[in-house]
Amino acid sequence: QFFLIVAVEAITFYLLYSFIRHRKTTLQSIGINRPRLRHLGYALVGFGIYFPLFFITITAIRVFIPTLDIDQQQQIGFQSVTTRPELLLVFISLVILPPLIEEMLCRGFLFSGLRTKLPVIGAALMTSLIFALPHLQIGSGKPLLWAAFIDTFILSMVLVYLRVRSGSLWPSIGLHAIKNGIAFVVLF
Repeated sequence: QFFLIVAVEAITFYLLYSFIRHRKTTLQSIGINRPRLRHLGYALVGFGIYFPLFFITITAIRVFIPTLDIDQQQQIGFQSVTTRPELLLVFISLVILPPLIEEMLCRGFLFSGLRTKLPVIGAALMTSLIFALPHLQIGSGKPLLWAAFIDTFILSMVLVYLRVRSGSLWPSIGLHAIKNGIAFVVLF
Protein backbone atom coordinates (compact mmCIF):
# COMPACT_ATOMS: atom_id res chain seq x y z
CA GLN A 1 0.00 0.00 0.00
CA PHE A 2 2.81 2.41 0.92
CA PHE A 3 4.65 1.90 -2.37
CA LEU A 4 1.44 2.30 -4.35
CA ILE A 5 0.71 5.61 -2.60
CA VAL A 6 4.27 6.85 -3.16
CA ALA A 7 4.08 5.89 -6.83
CA VAL A 8 0.71 7.58 -7.38
CA GLU A 9 1.80 10.73 -5.54
CA ALA A 10 5.11 10.86 -7.46
CA ILE A 11 3.38 10.40 -10.83
CA THR A 12 0.80 13.05 -9.92
CA PHE A 13 3.52 15.51 -8.93
CA TYR A 14 5.52 14.75 -12.10
CA LEU A 15 2.50 15.32 -14.35
CA LEU A 16 1.51 18.50 -12.50
CA TYR A 17 5.04 19.88 -12.58
CA SER A 18 5.42 18.95 -16.26
CA PHE A 19 2.19 20.75 -17.11
CA ILE A 20 3.25 23.82 -15.17
CA ARG A 21 6.64 23.87 -16.90
CA HIS A 22 4.96 23.35 -20.29
CA ARG A 23 2.85 26.43 -19.58
CA LYS A 24 6.12 28.30 -18.86
CA THR A 25 5.20 29.09 -15.28
CA THR A 26 6.38 28.01 -11.83
CA LEU A 27 5.11 26.31 -8.68
CA GLN A 28 4.73 29.82 -7.23
CA SER A 29 1.82 30.37 -9.61
CA ILE A 30 -0.13 27.70 -7.71
CA GLY A 31 0.85 28.96 -4.25
CA ILE A 32 4.11 27.16 -3.47
CA ASN A 33 6.21 29.97 -2.09
CA ARG A 34 8.61 30.33 0.81
CA PRO A 35 7.12 28.86 4.03
CA ARG A 36 6.69 31.38 6.84
CA LEU A 37 5.93 30.96 10.53
CA ARG A 38 2.63 32.80 10.08
CA HIS A 39 1.49 29.98 7.77
CA LEU A 40 1.39 27.70 10.82
CA GLY A 41 -0.83 30.27 12.54
CA TYR A 42 -3.17 30.28 9.54
CA ALA A 43 -3.30 26.47 9.65
CA LEU A 44 -4.21 26.49 13.35
CA VAL A 45 -6.88 29.14 12.82
CA GLY A 46 -8.16 27.06 9.91
CA PHE A 47 -8.51 24.07 12.22
CA GLY A 48 -10.44 26.29 14.63
CA ILE A 49 -12.84 27.06 11.77
CA TYR A 50 -13.00 23.57 10.24
CA PHE A 51 -13.68 21.48 13.33
CA PRO A 52 -16.73 23.42 14.63
CA LEU A 53 -18.17 23.63 11.09
CA PHE A 54 -17.83 19.87 10.67
CA PHE A 55 -19.30 19.17 14.13
CA ILE A 56 -22.28 21.50 13.56
CA THR A 57 -22.93 20.04 10.09
CA ILE A 58 -22.80 16.42 11.28
CA THR A 59 -25.06 17.25 14.24
CA ALA A 60 -27.56 18.96 11.92
CA ILE A 61 -27.54 15.96 9.57
CA ARG A 62 -28.18 13.58 12.49
CA VAL A 63 -31.21 15.72 13.47
CA PHE A 64 -32.67 16.63 10.06
CA ILE A 65 -31.65 13.64 7.91
CA PRO A 66 -31.50 10.73 10.37
CA THR A 67 -31.69 8.14 7.58
CA LEU A 68 -28.32 9.22 6.15
CA ASP A 69 -25.66 6.84 7.46
CA ILE A 70 -22.77 9.04 8.60
CA ASP A 71 -21.22 6.51 10.97
CA GLN A 72 -19.51 4.39 8.30
CA GLN A 73 -15.76 3.83 8.59
CA GLN A 74 -13.54 4.91 5.73
CA GLN A 75 -11.28 2.18 4.36
CA ILE A 76 -7.74 3.55 4.19
CA GLY A 77 -5.93 0.33 3.24
CA PHE A 78 -3.79 -0.13 6.35
CA GLN A 79 -5.69 -2.62 8.51
CA SER A 80 -2.93 -4.77 10.03
CA VAL A 81 -0.23 -2.25 10.94
CA THR A 82 1.53 -2.98 14.22
CA THR A 83 5.29 -2.32 14.11
CA ARG A 84 7.01 1.06 14.34
CA PRO A 85 8.51 0.84 10.83
CA GLU A 86 5.05 0.06 9.46
CA LEU A 87 3.55 2.97 11.41
CA LEU A 88 6.20 5.29 9.99
CA LEU A 89 5.28 4.23 6.44
CA VAL A 90 1.58 4.75 7.21
CA PHE A 91 2.36 8.18 8.70
CA ILE A 92 4.21 9.20 5.53
CA SER A 93 1.38 7.75 3.40
CA LEU A 94 -1.40 9.60 5.24
CA VAL A 95 0.04 12.67 6.96
CA ILE A 96 2.92 13.83 4.73
CA LEU A 97 2.31 12.91 1.07
CA PRO A 98 -1.45 13.55 0.61
CA PRO A 99 -1.41 17.06 2.12
CA LEU A 100 1.49 18.06 -0.13
CA ILE A 101 0.29 16.58 -3.41
CA GLU A 102 -3.48 17.02 -2.93
CA GLU A 103 -3.04 20.67 -1.97
CA MET A 104 -0.81 21.36 -4.96
CA LEU A 105 -3.29 19.62 -7.24
CA CYS A 106 -6.62 20.81 -5.75
CA ARG A 107 -6.15 24.15 -3.99
CA GLY A 108 -3.12 25.04 -6.10
CA PHE A 109 -3.64 23.93 -9.69
CA LEU A 110 -7.40 23.28 -9.84
CA PHE A 111 -8.61 26.19 -7.72
CA SER A 112 -6.16 28.64 -9.31
CA GLY A 113 -7.36 27.62 -12.77
CA LEU A 114 -11.05 27.74 -11.90
CA ARG A 115 -10.60 31.12 -10.23
CA THR A 116 -9.59 32.63 -13.57
CA LYS A 117 -12.99 31.64 -15.04
CA LEU A 118 -15.35 31.72 -12.03
CA PRO A 119 -16.03 33.95 -9.06
CA VAL A 120 -14.03 32.86 -5.99
CA ILE A 121 -17.03 31.19 -4.32
CA GLY A 122 -17.87 29.28 -7.51
CA ALA A 123 -14.27 28.12 -7.87
CA ALA A 124 -14.22 27.14 -4.17
CA LEU A 125 -17.46 25.15 -4.45
CA MET A 126 -16.35 23.39 -7.65
CA THR A 127 -12.91 22.57 -6.20
CA SER A 128 -14.47 21.25 -2.99
CA LEU A 129 -17.00 19.13 -4.85
CA ILE A 130 -14.28 17.62 -7.06
CA PHE A 131 -12.11 16.98 -3.98
CA ALA A 132 -14.95 15.39 -1.97
CA LEU A 133 -16.47 13.14 -4.66
CA PRO A 134 -13.72 10.46 -4.60
CA HIS A 135 -14.14 10.21 -0.82
CA LEU A 136 -17.64 8.78 -1.38
CA GLN A 137 -15.79 5.62 -2.48
CA ILE A 138 -18.06 5.12 -5.48
CA GLY A 139 -17.49 1.71 -7.05
CA SER A 140 -16.20 0.09 -3.86
CA GLY A 141 -19.25 -2.14 -3.63
CA LYS A 142 -20.20 -0.58 -0.31
CA PRO A 143 -22.76 2.12 0.52
CA LEU A 144 -21.69 5.67 -0.30
CA LEU A 145 -19.45 7.13 2.39
CA TRP A 146 -21.36 10.34 3.13
CA ALA A 147 -19.42 11.17 6.30
CA ALA A 148 -16.14 11.29 4.36
CA PHE A 149 -17.76 13.31 1.56
CA ILE A 150 -19.18 15.89 3.99
CA ASP A 151 -15.94 16.02 5.96
CA THR A 152 -13.72 16.57 2.93
CA PHE A 153 -16.10 19.08 1.35
CA ILE A 154 -16.09 21.24 4.51
CA LEU A 155 -12.33 20.78 4.89
CA SER A 156 -11.79 21.82 1.28
CA MET A 157 -13.83 25.00 1.69
CA VAL A 158 -11.66 25.97 4.67
CA LEU A 159 -8.50 25.01 2.75
CA VAL A 160 -9.57 27.27 -0.13
CA TYR A 161 -10.25 30.07 2.35
CA LEU A 162 -6.73 29.69 3.77
CA ARG A 163 -5.27 29.65 0.24
CA VAL A 164 -7.04 32.88 -0.69
CA ARG A 165 -6.47 34.62 2.63
CA SER A 166 -2.75 33.81 2.91
CA GLY A 167 -1.77 33.82 -0.78
CA SER A 168 0.08 30.55 -0.13
CA LEU A 169 -0.57 26.82 -0.13
CA TRP A 170 1.44 26.25 3.06
CA PRO A 171 -1.44 27.01 5.46
CA SER A 172 -3.65 24.59 3.51
CA ILE A 173 -0.94 21.95 3.53
CA GLY A 174 -0.51 22.52 7.27
CA LEU A 175 -4.21 22.20 8.10
CA HIS A 176 -4.55 19.14 5.87
CA ALA A 177 -1.57 17.55 7.68
CA ILE A 178 -3.02 18.43 11.11
CA LYS A 179 -6.37 16.88 10.20
CA ASN A 180 -4.77 13.73 8.77
CA GLY A 181 -2.38 13.58 11.74
CA ILE A 182 -5.29 13.57 14.19
CA ALA A 183 -6.95 10.79 12.16
CA PHE A 184 -3.65 8.86 12.21
CA VAL A 185 -3.40 9.13 16.01
CA VAL A 186 -7.03 8.07 16.46
CA LEU A 187 -6.71 5.10 14.09
CA PHE A 188 -3.27 3.86 15.09
